[in-house]
Amino acid sequence: MKHPLSPPGVVIGRGNDADLKIDDPGISRRHAQIKIHQSGTETTVTIIDLDSTNGVVLNGHKVATGVVGDGSEIRLGNTIIVIRMSEAV
Repeated sequence: MKHPLSPPGVVIGRGNDADLKIDDPGISRRHAQIKIHQSGTETTVTIIDLDSTNGVVLNGHKVATGVVGDGSEIRLGNTIIVIRMSEAV
């Protein structure tokens, strides 16, 4: 499944108030937030753990917050999200 991201980003979780809802029992209702920061032509993407029960694993390392790049793997519960960066058309 593909889910395009645009500023300011999305909240990921299994609750009804999450922007990107994932049905995974290992994911909290509001598990993590992907934030997109734009400054001129530069775009920075970060992942932030929203005090989830099982945490956020970015490229094999548990993080509270981390910078995400093209091809980064984010594990939330039993779900793996792969980030693909592309230029907006």
